[in-house]
Amino acid sequence: MPVVRYNALAREALGDHIEVPLSPALRRRLREGVVHLGDTTVLTRHHGTAAPDPDDLTGWECSANSFHLEDHVPVEVRRTEHYEPRISEADQLTLLRQGLTFAIELTRLIHARPDPPPTRCVVSTNHTCGTFRLHRLRPHNPWLADDLDTYVEERLVVVDEAR
Repeated sequence: MPVVRYNALAREALGDHIEVPLSPALRRRLREGVVHLGDTTVLTRHHGTAAPDPDDLTGWECSANSFHLEDHVPVEVRRTEHYEPRISEADQLTLLRQGLTFAIELTRLIHARPDPPPTRCVVSTNHTCGTFRLHRLRPHNPWLADDLDTYVEERLVVVDEAR
């Protein structure tokens, strides 16, 4: 069973989370699945894009497995006069719910296989973007602060599965 943690901003925005139907684009990404390569786990679409950094496998996975949720979920991204993206509060919440549902479903998919590695999905949203990341849990390389409330400029949800 995945363990879901939130920072205060995400907890306040989500309330009692009810999984939402995934957008068609996220559903397609989920069907693509993941590939386990040695000590790393990679979203199938990103397989072969770059060689893992043996000195920072977690950082490499976070980079290789990162994508913008607004590229896969129908939300409005406006541009300021300086071309900076802007996403409304309502659309940030849509991205957060979609990202959380994707993270939970991807975690279930990974852990339905024999001998799955412990994994972490990270979903964050702010006024410029929504981001999804995936990496394996490694004992001395958590990649995030233990106290998620130290992240005060974004809504942050973490889905861990270590069984």
